[in-house]
Amino acid sequence: MYSSILKKEWQKMYLYVLFLSLTIISSLSYFGFELNHSFASIEPESMMWYRFSHLEDKPYYNFIYLFLIIASTISFALFIPEMVRNRIKIMIHLPQKMSNILFLHLGIGAVLIFSLF
Repeated sequence: MYSSILKKEWQKMYLYVLFLSLTIISSLSYFGFELNHSFASIEPESMMWYRFSHLEDKPYYNFIYLFLIIASTISFALFIPEMVRNRIKIMIHLPQKMSNILFLHLGIGAVLIFSLF
């Protein structure tokens, strides 16, 4: 039964994971090019360290939004279809404890989120 739940969740999340993976690759590429440009355009490299430590200009600050997009996309994609189609009621009738099934669903979402991070 656990393998069928895993399979169902993977089939539901496959396109979202693919889209988020492409988003992560493109944002990391942009970050690399932008950081390389910053080091190439500023004459002394110590100026980059000064901007980082004293002016609070963190080049990785925009990754916060990427993490929020990943987490919200995975969480909405996991639970919105379940709520819209009333599949939560079906989970109640499975021959396992409701807490085990719920933690399995939450665990799948957590593993997806952390693997994408």
